[in-house]
Amino acid sequence: MCLDVHCYVSGPNSLLDLVAEFRYYIFAKELPLVLEAVLYGDRVLFSQHKELMDAFVRVFFHSSSRKYNRVECWGPLKDAAKGRVGDQMQGLFGGNMESSTPPM
Repeated sequence: MCLDVHCYVSGPNSLLDLVAEFRYYIFAKELPLVLEAVLYGDRVLFSQHKELMDAFVRVFFHSSSRKYNRVECWGPLKDAAKGRVGDQMQGLFGGNMESSTPPM
């Protein structure tokens, strides 16, 4: 099981490319808080299906910049929501997507 998270970092507008690094950093920094909010909002679901806490979190950063157009594996939801990041996903997708771990 996986929880896929999609973050729009930048697009065809060149002005957005200028702030892509900042947007990427903010998304990566604040994602544990977002995951905590999901866990809180759906706490009944997660208490009834504890196996969901072991679902791997995959974060898809979408950007026209090759540097920020990437997929990151944040590990199990129970760890990702606490800011503990998992291993890299290697070779998950072809094309422009890169795999890496987020900055902390």
